[in-house]
Amino acid sequence: MKKFAILFSIIIVLGINCIGQINVNQNRMSETAEIILPPIDLQKIQQEDIIRDQHKDIPYRYGIAFNMNNDLIALGSWSKEGDDSVMNITISSVAAHSLELKFNQFYLPEGSSLFFKAPNGQLLRNVVLSAENRKDNRFSSGLLLNSQIIIEMRVPISANTNPKLELTKVIYGYRSITNTNKVGDCYIDINCPEGVNWQIEKKAVARILLGSGQYCTGTLVNNTRNDGRKYFLTANHCWEASTDVENWDFYFNYESTACDGITPYVGAVSGSVLRAKNVASDFCLVEITGNIPSTAKPVFAGWDHSGTPRDSSVVIHHPAGSRKKISKDYGLLTSSSWSGCPVGSHWNIGNYELASTEGGSSGAGLFDKNHKIIGQLHGGSALCGNNLSDDYGKFSISWNYGSSIATRLQEWLDPINSGVTTLDRWSPDTSYVSNDAQIFEIISPTNGYCSSQINNPKVVIRNLGNTTLTSAVIACRINNGTPQIINWIGSLSRNQRDTVVFNLLNPSPGTQQIIAYIQSSNLTDLVHYNDTSRINATVTDGQLIHLDIKGRKYYESEISWNIKKSGVTLYSGSGYTTPSPYIQLRILQDFCLEGGCYTFSIIDNNCGGTTPGYYWLINTATGDTIGRGCQSGTNTTLNFCVDIAITPIFEQVLPICQGESIPQLASISTNGIAGIWTPAINNQETTQYTFTPNTGQGNVSNATMTIEVMQTPTTPIVTNIDNVLHSSASTGNQWYNQLGSIINATNQDYTATSNGNYYVIVTLLGCSSDSSNTTNIVITNINDFNVSNQFKVFPTIVTTFVALEANITEENCSFEITNSIGQLLIKGNFNKSTIVNVEGLATGVYMVKIKNNTSVGTIKIYKGSH
Repeated sequence: MKKFAILFSIIIVLGINCIGQINVNQNRMSETAEIILPPIDLQKIQQEDIIRDQHKDIPYRYGIAFNMNNDLIALGSWSKEGDDSVMNITISSVAAHSLELKFNQFYLPEGSSLFFKAPNGQLLRNVVLSAENRKDNRFSSGLLLNSQIIIEMRVPISANTNPKLELTKVIYGYRSITNTNKVGDCYIDINCPEGVNWQIEKKAVARILLGSGQYCTGTLVNNTRNDGRKYFLTANHCWEASTDVENWDFYFNYESTACDGITPYVGAVSGSVLRAKNVASDFCLVEITGNIPSTAKPVFAGWDHSGTPRDSSVVIHHPAGSRKKISKDYGLLTSSSWSGCPVGSHWNIGNYELASTEGGSSGAGLFDKNHKIIGQLHGGSALCGNNLSDDYGKFSISWNYGSSIATRLQEWLDPINSGVTTLDRWSPDTSYVSNDAQIFEIISPTNGYCSSQINNPKVVIRNLGNTTLTSAVIACRINNGTPQIINWIGSLSRNQRDTVVFNLLNPSPGTQQIIAYIQSSNLTDLVHYNDTSRINATVTDGQLIHLDIKGRKYYESEISWNIKKSGVTLYSGSGYTTPSPYIQLRILQDFCLEGGCYTFSIIDNNCGGTTPGYYWLINTATGDTIGRGCQSGTNTTLNFCVDIAITPIFEQVLPICQGESIPQLASISTNGIAGIWTPAINNQETTQYTFTPNTGQGNVSNATMTIEVMQTPTTPIVTNIDNVLHSSASTGNQWYNQLGSIINATNQDYTATSNGNYYVIVTLLGCSSDSSNTTNIVITNINDFNVSNQFKVFPTIVTTFVALEANITEENCSFEITNSIGQLLIKGNFNKSTIVNVEGLATGVYMVKIKNNTSVGTIKIYKGSH
């Protein structure tokens, strides 16, 4: 058994290039052992950051990595305290904001403990125990917020194994990473009201310290086994910045306790292994090897690899490594690319309606409105203060674009090969889902069917909560039509599902949206984003034609057939093989044929025999048999027609304001029908227009389109009573003065607080009136409101009450208190004096106007906080 009693200590002074290998020189002896990091060229580094910070495809840098090769067991100062051998060694730097220590050989014997302390003895992180030994013998200290770190190791003298503590890297943090770290002023904490619907998904998001002095963001993602494998999605360019993923640190729940609140300490989860990556969509999937504490209540985010564009999205991220933020975009995502990546490999956000992103946000998951991951942040120019765009690598490209398991997500996230397109989130903490009824999917209609088909929408409901779902009111509708309602009764435990079948729906030809949603249930539903599901169904205006072919035994390869229109082959089949073991070949296929005439041909040179073949061609819409039979050795040809009137299809013209120009109506429909519109365009009133097709185009019907012309609001009239301006319009007002529109001045009344010309414009349903009459305001001030004049107002800096007094002979006085934009907040009447409670007003400047029968005047007061 080895006893630890090292009899000397040393000071080690390091003189190195910050990107090279540190050489240890024993320059002098001392009572303590100390490793001193050399100073960095901060000015040069800051100049580099000016350029680096403009690129989100380069991870945000906060520190400089020093490569090390130090066995701290050998270099440390050892002593004996009671039953323990105690080692101390200090890591010092010049004015670093933080230090982070990486060990490639780390082992604590059972009963040992490791402390990271500041010079004043304060613990800089939780005590490390032998339970944190890793199979790969690595360890990371996480961020230690001090420029000098005292490492203390305590090993029981009775330990029968030796400790290991080989320091291989130190990250010198030259940028502040404390709670006061300032990023763009547009960012919103995840625990502000804007993040209220994302309190579950936020638990999947973590800040990454890459082991290279750089930050990224990433997200835990679920897999189809729902087994809690710690798969973590981030950006490939984060991996390129620091390929040693075993040294990555993950910080879950690094966030404020409330909106703009404090940020408590959270420990790092250290270590991961690379599973897959691909530059095409800039994704990187690692599996975290460290233990995520149950107190973190981790959530594994759901995903969607359908590649369907979404009309809103959310990003939860750590800009510049700061505490967790939320950003939102309400626009439709569009396909984009990134330099060197395939066309259409990315989603583009044109600009964010709420907050933005910056360096450190790299790799953050892009959530769709269904709270599922559809991509991760690659790069872009968006920052606080601009309306520029960002690009996110598509989850749908990451799914199976690569050529191997190491270059795609599919095998990792669908290990059971289920083939599902979407997957819900999962968490071992079931408290997240105590009550949650869900529309899981709409499984019928499929995306493309005939208008002649009978369609009964099938909707799958699922219980994601712990409370049994026993009843629900479920609705289904087409676009904005009248919904059908079903009162479902059953019994579904957590994760169980049931299918609800609705009555026949008859959507019009074209692309229609089928919408199913839960109106209510026996649960007090806590999660509402999954109460609704939508699919787009493309409806062809045609008749369903059914083809049924039975092949003659052993001669199936000689069958061929086709359906043509005007000589063009629309459908065909040939090259059939004899089934093995033999089952007589059966070909069943349906076609939705639009109005017009067609030719069906079939060849079967061996139609007769003991096991004959045959064909049937049936119009399922009418029930008519178009043709059937078995004519050996012949080419059977049938001509038949589908008698459906073709309706011309046009894009609807949006409503206009009265007098605006109406776009020229197309003379050829989107489905190729030519004709003319009547009557003439009228931009003064709502009119229905009729499209009459030209002759010679077959059985084509007329089409109609109504273009709504919204009336221009009546020009308002402004009246003035004692500088209170009144609009004759009750709604839609916007007040203006000679400087332009007055912010937040949208009420029917506006109190003028300064001289000038005022008018109002009314806007209703997007249409604006002419300007009202202009009113000139001249305000007579009561100088100073001191006791020698008519009135007094005191104090002028208030917190709760303000006193108003008039000359002892004055009665029938009135007062008004308005804010800086003229909105009337408090008013009243008084005789001689009164006390006004202003405690409810926000901190700021207000105008107090007092008047009686002969005088009027105003004075500013400042409302302070308590």
